Amino acid sequence: MSQNGISNYTLSLSEAVVRYIEDKILSGNMVAGDKINEYAISSELNISRAPIREAMSELQAAGIIEHKPRKSGLVSMFTKEDVDEIFDIRISLEKDIIRLAIVNNYINEEHIENMKQLADNMLKNAEKTDHSSDVFTLNKLDLEFHTYLWDIAKSPRRSRMLHNIFMQLIIALNQNTSTLGKLEDKAKEHIEYIFALENKDIAKAQDILEKHLTVYKKELYTKIYNEDYTL
Repeated sequence: MSQNGISNYTLSLSEAVVRYIEDKILSGNMVAGDKINEYAISSELNISRAPIREAMSELQAAGIIEHKPRKSGLVSMFTKEDVDEIFDIRISLEKDIIRLAIVNNYINEEHIENMKQLADNMLKNAEKTDHSSDVFTLNKLDLEFHTYLWDIAKSPRRSRMLHNIFMQLIIALNQNTSTLGKLEDKAKEHIEYIFALENKDIAKAQDILEKHLTVYKKELYTKIYNEDYTL
């Protein structure tokens, strides 16, 4: 998105605002508890407040922001119990995606090559930047990879729910960006994931996914909630 407007968007105004706010969250420029200034967004994007209110309603329904009458919207804040539930839902839904994509033979050679290219982009970006100085690149590439897989499974409702759950996890993880991991490590994890998908090994792919996400859950417990993670 352009920093001074929405001319490069082919989205509706409210969709552009949703993307704008989500990009701010992915970059760490909006974190849990931050107020969302509708006046500032209106001025920066040069739009009226009507599509901003529409976007706020959508983001509230997605669990990404909290909004109360006559008060500014806030980026959602999550308790440890919330995070437990969010991780459980993410793992369950993405395991379903893996099963659907493989059982229905939706994954073809082109998909595998495209996913390998996305993982390669992670490696190339890892060589150019320290993840702690470019949270946006880390989160955006991770979201791009997983969104690609979710869409392959031809389950738009699961895909939409997973997008919202992904954003909720980013809000939780961005409280301490060291919990996000390193871009190089993410790339290697994704390559392993791709090989399991390429081999149509449902159990292996699901296991890699669960282990991958459990690592981040442990990091959240120790670095944000100051607790040891136990199953």
